Amino acid sequence: MKKLLYKAGTVFSQLILDIVCQGIDAVSKYDRVVQRELSGFPENTIMGFSAVMDGKPSCVIKKNGAFHKVKDHTIQPDILISFKSLKAAYAVLLGIDSVKTAYLNYRLYYKGDLMLSAAILRIMDRVESYLFPDFIMKRLLSMKPVRQVSKILIYGTVISSLLGFNKGVSYENT
Repeated sequence: MKKLLYKAGTVFSQLILDIVCQGIDAVSKYDRVVQRELSGFPENTIMGFSAVMDGKPSCVIKKNGAFHKVKDHTIQPDILISFKSLKAAYAVLLGIDSVKTAYLNYRLYYKGDLMLSAAILRIMDRVESYLFPDFIMKRLLSMKPVRQVSKILIYGTVISSLLGFNKGVSYENT
């Protein structure tokens, strides 16, 4: 029974991480602050998020100045962020902790170019400000970022992607 619950928790967390990657994709297209942060990333950098160390990551790739969701869950990302436990993953994915708090409290693993880690934390702050409701965001972020676009635009872009209108990038085409 424990194995089944662990597997279900991993699948649920990975589903939420897919939504987060869609959010990163959407925010990077519209938010100038995120686009400025992305200018420091080499072209074709693949960033992946996994709920557990041995899980298949949800990935985004930097192409043409923005992140794009990658459909393929089997690729090896250049930068991998994974949680040390499902409990740590739930805390971040449900808005109890911010990504920055998890990072500072050693609740996640970071593999890749360490010079990009600060930029990733700043990008994730921006993404959290769009994806989470204001009452959760106030608790997560010490300073409320000024949003460049409406949350409705970001939600609409994420939902249309989830419904299949934006298929994401095929890694073979990158």
